[in-house]
Formats: sequence, C-alpha cells, structure tokens
Amino acid sequence: QVQHYAQSAYDVDGDSLVYQMITPHSDPDSDVQYQPGLSGTQPIYYLTPTTFNTQTGDIGFEASNLQISVMAIEVSEYRNGVLIGTIERDIEIIFDNCTNNLPSASGFNGTNNYSVHVCANSNLSLWIRSSDLDTAQHTWLSWNGGIIGASFTTSGTYRDTGHFFWQPDTSFISVQPYLFSVTVTDSACPYIGVGTYTYAVYVDSCFATGMDSPQGNCVQEFSANYERLHRMIHFQYRLNHTNAVEISLFDLTGRELDQLMIEKSLQAGRDLDVSKLSKGLYLLNLKTTDGISKTLRVVID
Repeated sequence: QVQHYAQSAYDVDGDSLVYQMITPHSDPDSDVQYQPGLSGTQPIYYLTPTTFNTQTGDIGFEASNLQISVMAIEVSEYRNGVLIGTIERDIEIIFDNCTNNLPSASGFNGTNNYSVHVCANSNLSLWIRSSDLDTAQHTWLSWNGGIIGASFTTSGTYRDTGHFFWQPDTSFISVQPYLFSVTVTDSACPYIGVGTYTYAVYVDSCFATGMDSPQGNCVQEFSANYERLHRMIHFQYRLNHTNAVEISLFDLTGRELDQLMIEKSLQAGRDLDVSKLSKGLYLLNLKTTDGISKTLRVVID
C-alpha cells in the first residue's frame, strides 16, 4: 500500500519554502551508510519508487517488505529569491505487516487535483472526501490550520467529508501557494490507518479583460477575450523585458486544462482552442521565468 506522509512546515514570515530529501547524519562528521540500492532519496526497498514533492514536502511510500530505515528532510527558506535559512528533520521509518487498508483523502471536490487557483476577494468553498476499502471501518478528517483566516469543518458519521472555506483579500496575492494539510484516519484495530495530504491554494490578481502595470513590473499588459464564432480564447501580452512565458488555462477547481509555452519575446498573442469546454468561468494564467504571475477571468458562453 502507498503511505502518504506530509511535512506541514510553516514559516511565520510568509517566506517561500522548498523541501529536499537528503542523507541523514550518523554523527556530526559523517552520513548514514545505506544498504546497496538505497539512498537518501530512496531510503526503502519498494514496490514502486518513493515519490516526493519539493513544493509541499509530501512523500509517498510503497514498501516491498518488513524493514526499518531512516531519512532526512531539509527545508530551505527563501525571501525574494535569496536563501536565508534551512532546517533539517531526521525521521525513522518502520514498516510492519498489516491487513488494514489505509484510508485516503480526495483532492478538491472529489477530484485528483490537490491545488486550486482563486481570485483575490472571492469566496473559495470546496470539499474533500475520505474513503476506505474496508467498508466496516469509519473514517475521520482533520486539518492543521495551515491557512490563517480559513475554516475547515467536517460532516458525516461514517465517511467524513471536509468543507474548506476561505475569502482571501488582495494582501494574499502571491506566486507562491498557501498550503494546508489534511489527515485522514480510520477505525482499524489495534493500529489505526493514517494518511496525510497537502493542498495548495494560489491567490491570483484577476482582471476581467486586462491590466496595465507600472514600469518595473515584468508584465506591462495582459488581456484575453473569448471569440464565440471560432470557440477560441485570444490572448495577448506585453512585457518590460524579453522573457519566456507559460500560459495555463484552469477551471475553478484548479484543474489545468491546457498549457502553452512561448519562447522569449517582448510581446506575443495566441489563440487557445476551447471548443470542447463547457460554458462557464475559467482562469487564464500567465507566468514568466522570473516568477511573475498574472491571471485573467474568462467567460465561455
């Protein structure tokens, strides 16, 4: 079974955090020596390779046998692109024989998407479903309170459903996501099953048709409109200096529907084919290699 484990690091200054799996120390002067085939980034014998998310710190294990191992996670803190601090956590991992199926938590609104984009000053209301293959067991959800001002409540007596609500104002606009984690537990005996999942919320500055920015901002102008006749979204942008750009189209659950990479240029215009999409509100995001991000709201009618 795949075991999900989240780091849930938090920085009170709101700086960017980057996670890395490293080799733990056996003493102040030397590192742990792993068995052949193992390493700091692959610390266990596995059925499927260990997965690791450098942005959230989430780890997924699927051990192949009974074993005990160690690993270390390094969290680096960046402010305006400058490294200003690191911290390391050493963890012992013990895998035992269990007949219990581990519980799981869905992505937002029951999907497999664990990230979402929201416009500043908009209400974000989403739900998360718990599940378990062991039908006789109950499941419960709890969260770590990782986003200040947001709320998380649960409902259900058999399979918990979590309800997340947040209304971020413009002070939360950032190219970095706001993270929170949800832990799901079951009623197995004698050892309960546990899984922890991390969720990311991006708060964007959204504009209905576009915005002119002051000098110094990378994006001078970004605009888009839906052309009903050809079922296309036409967008164009102008930058202050030459830069490569990534254009992404999202639905309101945060699911990425299309992506387009544009080579370095000062300005460009393109069309996105949306003929297969349903009517509704969508988010068109522009991101430069400098990390500047702008998002537009586009209505397909």
